[in-house]
Amino acid sequence: PFQSLTDSISQCHQQALRVGDIEYAVFSSHMHCQVMMLSGSHLAVANKLCDVLSKEMIRLNQVQSLLEHSSIHNMVLQLAGGDDTAFDFPEISFKSEDEVLDEAESSGKIVIANSIYTNRVT
Repeated sequence: PFQSLTDSISQCHQQALRVGDIEYAVFSSHMHCQVMMLSGSHLAVANKLCDVLSKEMIRLNQVQSLLEHSSIHNMVLQLAGGDDTAFDFPEISFKSEDEVLDEAESSGKIVIANSIYTNRVT
């Protein structure tokens, strides 16, 4: 089942950090949050994980990935009925998903724009 993927993805994240593959570690953490949300995990748990991984992305200086990840985190917050924003970090200047989308479109960052549009459709 889909839920069984969460442990494997979490292990990928830790293993990638051990060998110094920061990009794959960030990618796997992003996927971990997305799988938790889509698999029906408790949203409070998914929110806490998204928050921890967002802070780790900042620590690893992966702001570009953080913006894409924040789109998933924002969806988790919305599904949980919260009105907090996943883009509230002093390290980045964006305060809303719309601001990120505008910047992504104007600067040609297609992956981030596509991620936001995909999340909005689902």
